[in-house]
Amino acid sequence: GLNANEVTCHVTRVGGGFGGKESRNMIPCIAIALAAYELQLPVRLRLTREEDMKITGHRHPFKILYKVGFLKNGKLKSLDIRLFGNGGCSADSSLFMLERTMTHCDNIYKCENMRVRGRACRTNLPSNTAMRGFGAPEGLLAADIIIDQISTYLQPNGDSSIIRELNIYKPGEKTYFNQTIEKKDWHVPEMWTKLKKTAE
Repeated sequence: GLNANEVTCHVTRVGGGFGGKESRNMIPCIAIALAAYELQLPVRLRLTREEDMKITGHRHPFKILYKVGFLKNGKLKSLDIRLFGNGGCSADSSLFMLERTMTHCDNIYKCENMRVRGRACRTNLPSNTAMRGFGAPEGLLAADIIIDQISTYLQPNGDSSIIRELNIYKPGEKTYFNQTIEKKDWHVPEMWTKLKKTAE
């Protein structure tokens, strides 16, 4: 029953505006507002990091299933990948995050035939939310795990960097979602060559 101009909120600097601060802030806000209204006094809430994560959520756990086809030299030919993101008990930003995971699961690797399917799963766990990278790390990691497993299959004690280098996108190629790799923007091959020389 209060007008907006009758409510004053003071918030100390909290850093980036995503995840728990962007969408899951309503849970602590409701508790603070109710206490302030009932007591008719200013109320301050300070959570430990553990309490904050339990209330406002954390990164989505993923189950990733895939089938991959490749040549004897490790060149990727086909990949069918299914991504299951645990959204918890509410949607929050799960669908947006899943979309980002789906567009990053090729990482830097060209695969001629690729099918990607994703599902945000509702579970009986606390809701999960956006975190730094917003789904990209999960997709990138999936691709690198697949490359590692191909390498281990072909040469159990071999160097997975050989398989990685073989599959890196080249300028002019297209991603599975039809984005052209432009030479002026594609610095991965150059960085790869430099790191091989300098990183030991």
